Amino acid sequence: CTALESVTIPESVTRIGEGAFLRCAALASVTIPEGVTSIEDYAFYYCTALTSVNIPESVTRIREYAFYGCENLESVTIPESVTSIGAFAFSGCKTLESVTILNPECEIYDNAQTIFSGLGDDGNAVFAGKICGYDGSTAQAYAEKYGYTFVSLGAAPASGLPGDVDNSGEINSVDASLVLVAAAALGLDQPSGLDADAEKRADVDGGGTVNSVDASIILTYAAAQGLSDTPLDLKDFIPKS
Repeated sequence: CTALESVTIPESVTRIGEGAFLRCAALASVTIPEGVTSIEDYAFYYCTALTSVNIPESVTRIREYAFYGCENLESVTIPESVTSIGAFAFSGCKTLESVTILNPECEIYDNAQTIFSGLGDDGNAVFAGKICGYDGSTAQAYAEKYGYTFVSLGAAPASGLPGDVDNSGEINSVDASLVLVAAAALGLDQPSGLDADAEKRADVDGGGTVNSVDASIILTYAAAQGLSDTPLDLKDFIPKS
């Protein structure tokens, strides 16, 4: 369909199959809806007019050659939901300036110049753009291994809700108790007893450490939420500096 310029994929679609829009050279705009979980091999292969693509949070994998040869694609953000990026997924994208990978543990096909590289005038694979990701992420490891420019997004955010230390789905006195125990241990230069994500959720005021202030905020919020008929925002209970 070489004259196809735009397409809106309906919300009922859960997978963009192999070669679905292969060589749709005039395709400049595509809307991928929430609900699509996989972008398969060659799905947008050589869609040379495509300048941008919005990958929704529902997508969990981008397969081999998915956007190969999209030579006018300038940037792409790969959401946290994506767990794997296949070989040559964005290769041949000559004008690709930046790739942002929000899943710090995303599996990236491990081969130099096969994921985000363009093709130079001499036919050799090159990538002069930047890879953006969190500190300690697979994106950083990949960029450093193959000599690409890495731009840090800082520390990876904790999964789950701030204040929900036990990741139960609720913020309550149990979480406050866990914070107090952790704070006591840290005060004695002992391990907090929490994993890294739980520690991030426990530091609700963003002070950089887990302490009794965090526990107090959680208790105050939990008490207020118990008396409210509408959901409250934990951020509203954090003292302004």
